[in-house]
Amino acid sequence: MKTFQRLVLSGFWLLLASSSFWPVAADEPARPPQPEEAAKKIQVTADLEIALFAAEPLVRQPVSMSFDHRGRLWVLEYIQYPNPNGLNPTAVDEYLRTKYDRVPEPPPRGPQGNDCVTILEDTDGDGRADRAKEFLTGLNLASGMALGYDGVFVAQPPYLLFYADRDHDDVPDGDPEVLLKGFGMEDAHAFANSLTWGPDGWLYGAQGSTVTADIRGIGFQQGVWRYHVPTKRFELFAEGGGNTWGIDFDRNGQLFAGGNTTEPLCHHVQGAYYIKGFGKHGPLHNPYAFGYFNPVKHVGLLGTALTGGCVIYQGGLFPQRFNDTCIYPNLRANAMRVARLVPVGSTFESHYQEDFAVSSDIWFRPVDCLVGPDGALYAADWCDINISHTNPTDRSQWYPPSRTDGRIWRFVPAGTNPRPMERLGLEQLASADLLKLLMHRNAWYSREALRILGERRDRSVVEALRPLLFATADDHLALEALWTTYVSDGLDDALAADLLAHRSAAVRAWTIRLLGDEGLIPAALYPKLIEIARDEPDPSVRSQLACTAKRLPGKQALPIVERMLERDADANDTHLPLLVWWALEDKAVSDRGDVLGLFADRSVWQHPLVRDALAQRLVRRYVGEHSAAGWAACVQLLNAVPEPTQRDRLIAAIDTQLAESRLETPPKELTELIEGLLSQPTASPAVLRLALRLQIAGALPKALALVADRAASADDRAGLIATIGATRHPECVPPLLECLSKEEPLAIRAAALSALQAYGDAEIGESLVTGYADMTPELRAQARGLLVSRAGWAHTLIDAVRGKRIAVGDVDTAQVRQMLVHKDKDLNRQIEALWGKVTPSTTREKQGRISAVQTMLSKYPGDAAVGKGLVRKHCGICHTFFGEGNKIGPDLSTADRKNLTVLLPNVIDPSAIIRPEFVAYTAHTADGRVLDGLLANSNPESVTLLDAKNVRTTLRRDEIEALEPLPTSLMPERLLDTLSVQEICDLFAYLRSDAPAK
Repeated sequence: MKTFQRLVLSGFWLLLASSSFWPVAADEPARPPQPEEAAKKIQVTADLEIALFAAEPLVRQPVSMSFDHRGRLWVLEYIQYPNPNGLNPTAVDEYLRTKYDRVPEPPPRGPQGNDCVTILEDTDGDGRADRAKEFLTGLNLASGMALGYDGVFVAQPPYLLFYADRDHDDVPDGDPEVLLKGFGMEDAHAFANSLTWGPDGWLYGAQGSTVTADIRGIGFQQGVWRYHVPTKRFELFAEGGGNTWGIDFDRNGQLFAGGNTTEPLCHHVQGAYYIKGFGKHGPLHNPYAFGYFNPVKHVGLLGTALTGGCVIYQGGLFPQRFNDTCIYPNLRANAMRVARLVPVGSTFESHYQEDFAVSSDIWFRPVDCLVGPDGALYAADWCDINISHTNPTDRSQWYPPSRTDGRIWRFVPAGTNPRPMERLGLEQLASADLLKLLMHRNAWYSREALRILGERRDRSVVEALRPLLFATADDHLALEALWTTYVSDGLDDALAADLLAHRSAAVRAWTIRLLGDEGLIPAALYPKLIEIARDEPDPSVRSQLACTAKRLPGKQALPIVERMLERDADANDTHLPLLVWWALEDKAVSDRGDVLGLFADRSVWQHPLVRDALAQRLVRRYVGEHSAAGWAACVQLLNAVPEPTQRDRLIAAIDTQLAESRLETPPKELTELIEGLLSQPTASPAVLRLALRLQIAGALPKALALVADRAASADDRAGLIATIGATRHPECVPPLLECLSKEEPLAIRAAALSALQAYGDAEIGESLVTGYADMTPELRAQARGLLVSRAGWAHTLIDAVRGKRIAVGDVDTAQVRQMLVHKDKDLNRQIEALWGKVTPSTTREKQGRISAVQTMLSKYPGDAAVGKGLVRKHCGICHTFFGEGNKIGPDLSTADRKNLTVLLPNVIDPSAIIRPEFVAYTAHTADGRVLDGLLANSNPESVTLLDAKNVRTTLRRDEIEALEPLPTSLMPERLLDTLSVQEICDLFAYLRSDAPAK
């Protein structure tokens, strides 16, 4: 029966593959629906309605918006995208990163483009813009904009520019002032963007993933940065976070940013490091970060997660359920979604609440959101059928964008009558009147008042703010008063001392942050911070204190860190262990003696933060220093450890760090210490592993004896096997092959297969083939991966297939392709004889399969309980689903699983869109290996590949000849080919279910 069903399925695909799926002919470019028709296609959440505020020709390609103090909407139109005018590309890589023939001069000397800043105004009060005035024209890939200081700030990489308009006639007073130079300009998808005023008066911005900035000696690929206008200071606020686009602050001043990551948002805290696509973007700039923050964990429906331009709604107009929620565009899904931000320790989770707006119109591309003075939500609609404008067969070629379209939508509660934007004239208000706006229910007013007061720096308001700081029951108003006091230059030591004891955690945290921004805490206030480090109950305050400690000199930072080490509960916090580590790491070399002094007290080792988060990272930091002082520090820490188990953990950390670099000359002090431990009757596995790494005589026999001891712990044996493979002792091949015996536990056999990868002996290939029949399916897959990694072993595999010792169907397409990479003519000939020409499916064939499965699912019911086993078998190798499976690919639980138009292409055509963090790589090593996998880790000395069978391989960079991105996903294309019709229906029934099957 299954054979018949598969033939039917094959027939479906062949039939449907013959039909075209393109929506329009190549010579008939599609056009978006008219605005009125487009509005009908947008389904808006309950209690709200959508209205058009502006459309072409008044606005085109809107990418950023800002309301001025008169209630007019300023729009940055990104018409020049994606290529700068007047520059010639000299090279384009696989990520669209383009090198140009020169760095353009700033306007007006540099080449002009088509971008512009336009002012939209609703003059008749009908809720729709009827007047457009161009403030700036001729911009050339200008990607960010903010209003302030009697002018307009514009990000036009490589520059941050300021156009003054001090007479407020909507005409620039002259040429722009160049404030910063050095933003990356290799890819217009990732330019500096989202200029946003912070509550501290700094101008914040983001930079995306595929460009590299170098500003005043600070280099970074992606992150959040800030610029202080009065003092002209520039800082990288946080590094990493994805293709960051969109910044907003919640009511407590916490910074959130959107990005092209696996979750909707990142919660950025000062001085932190965030996830990057390490293969695409390179390692973090601090090689000793030894960790990074992920985006905030998302609970519930995620969708396709291409988010940016988010807002934390604080407009006061919407129904209560929207207050303080994050409303974020989902560009790829033609949607906008709502998530609640739920505090979890010192950070947050995002919980899906509802869809805000979903359109059946594929031209609907919301890219930026903004809350207006009326409390309505405004969404900039890029209005383009293409997202990246890249030709899938040649990424160096651009699809032409639609440059003449663009819409701005306005969302209001149902039945709300359009209200004209009042000619507010906030900048004409007296400072005392601006203070009244701090308590406005719409945060647009308080933010605008704060901005204007910050520009005035009017100290006369400071005394009037004091009652708001202490005599009000409204903690948020107290926080607004603190921000206003600070930007008005009124935060003195006496006031700060009182604020450090404020009842509001947000006020305490922000006081610490504002004091720390100066890089030195006043002597009179410093004891207060020590008290907070010891006694503070709120994790968000402790988070900021750790961030601030990193910025302070060692003599101030380390006593704070010392008190924070004693906060045992913080060991389980999502952020705090790494924040405390980064503060400590910043002083590890500059204040080495004081840092080591912290660990001289044996009692400190009993605290979980030290035991589980800091000590191991610290010894790795000193190993990575590659200096005599660093090795001496390692030995000092090993001697300070109060008990052997903790010492072994430090030794294991040293071994981990050495695994990522070549050790030319083993350090004498460390070698002598390990020799002493090795001489003891029962040397621990950690000692044995480091002794092998240090090439200490007598270590190998002891290690092999423990490996052969089946009564020993499997974890200990597997760890030694991994080190034996990494250190490549030739005499270890026979013992490793013995570990493949079917009597050995699965973990030992898997470890041996990984270790054997480092050796090139021909007998290894023969042994794998001989023992293949006795292996589990998981081990067989790993063995085949080993065999295809070397040309000689690949010949052995081919011979085994020809001799029917290994089934031809066992070798999957990815493994066949991996053998072709060896470029061995004889091997290629035999591959073609066995498997035919290995070519990817055509787009038409894939669309045929998608249509066939869609038809199938509409006709035949599936059993989710049966599908659970199929999902676990076929998807769980790489994906987590309802808490089960591996984490090689994205978590399927939060994917847009209900929507077949999204789900089916992802399953059947997984290589069509490969998210940056899931791009696979092929590594060519100097000893002839070819290895595929995701970059699970990357640093200046090594990379770690994670293959589709969940096997990790760490390679030093000096042994890699080439590291190239794979054009295809690690996920196989023909995943469904081995399944019957009923099995496919069962699998999708479970994939689309709401809860785990019993």
